[in-house]
Amino acid sequence: MKEPVAPPTPIGNTPAPPTEHSMNARDCTPEWFAWAQQQIISRQSAHIAKLYPSGLPPVGSKEWFTAVTILTGGSFPGIEPGSPEWCEQIQKRLTQGGSQGP
Repeated sequence: MKEPVAPPTPIGNTPAPPTEHSMNARDCTPEWFAWAQQQIISRQSAHIAKLYPSGLPPVGSKEWFTAVTILTGGSFPGIEPGSPEWCEQIQKRLTQGGSQGP
């Protein structure tokens, strides 16, 4: 399994993207979405090429939420894609090595 991509260093007052030790995914910030996108791309490039030959859908779109859910191991019954709970579950998968792919 590939190692997670390190989040970028924060600039000024911009909060750092979540890490294993800063579970703020429930905020679902644009920075968090960028971090999650980078994690998915770095870990699942082969699956992305197979399932999404033209690349991942636009970040934040319904299709993107579906793709990220699939690429990290499947659905979360009862959790709405894009909700704070969804972001938290995706972060757990990404920081705990749970990005299994389809």
